[in-house]
Amino acid sequence: MKKAVMLFLLCRRTRNGRTSGPDSLIFAVNVNLDGETKRGVIMTDRVALVPSTVWVKTLDGEGKEKHVHVPVSDIELLSVEG
Repeated sequence: MKKAVMLFLLCRRTRNGRTSGPDSLIFAVNVNLDGETKRGVIMTDRVALVPSTVWVKTLDGEGKEKHVHVPVSDIELLSVEG
């Protein structure tokens, strides 16, 4: 639950203190996929219907985009850019 609250608060403020929507922020994360840690970004334009999950965009071994639906507990927040 703490991660969800933190992500909500980060969506509301940017570095200069102005209010911002989630579509203008980039959440860089590490995600555990099949026992392997991959880097990705949270897809703020895609809604996860289960509250404890999130969509993450990663790259596969061939450099192609891969969209994965994962539990929030399987991600680690690395940075937020706006």
